[in-house]
Amino acid sequence: MKNKASVYFLGLIVAVVWGLIIYRIVAAVNNDDELPVMPKTSANYPKEPLNDYEAIKDTVSLKLNYRDPFAMAKAPIKKDTAQIPVRQIISSTTRLSPLIHQASGTRKQAMNWGFIRYSGYIRNPHTKKLYALMTVSGKSLMLSEGESSGGVKLLKNLKDSIQISYQHLTHYIPTSNETP
Repeated sequence: MKNKASVYFLGLIVAVVWGLIIYRIVAAVNNDDELPVMPKTSANYPKEPLNDYEAIKDTVSLKLNYRDPFAMAKAPIKKDTAQIPVRQIISSTTRLSPLIHQASGTRKQAMNWGFIRYSGYIRNPHTKKLYALMTVSGKSLMLSEGESSGGVKLLKNLKDSIQISYQHLTHYIPTSNETP
């Protein structure tokens, strides 16, 4: 109690606040329940009864003075290429295909990539390295970019797919959502 003046001052403020609270409570209880009379004003318009089911009159008008945004879709599309009959395309490719295969020496066959399935990826929390989880011919592998196993090399791990190299061929394999 170093400063008695501040204690007396704060006590006075508390007494005033409580006095105002008690005064308002007493004034509300002693009220004679008479509301002050409002002066009557004459209305220039008759009041209409409220009807919730009545359609409200629309007072908005639309101004449709802009260009049609779909005008380009309605116009015919002009093609910048010449139309070639299908017979002519087929006959020209059949004439050229033996020449193409002779020039390349061997004919490339399409490879079946079904023996490789990409299951997903995991990240090593310590090294922050991303590993791809895949199954190659029934054998489970976990490879990071640049690693290879069983002739399959992981070139790129894109989280939703991987790019692999097998027998000098590259291919993207998406995530397989199937559960065994």
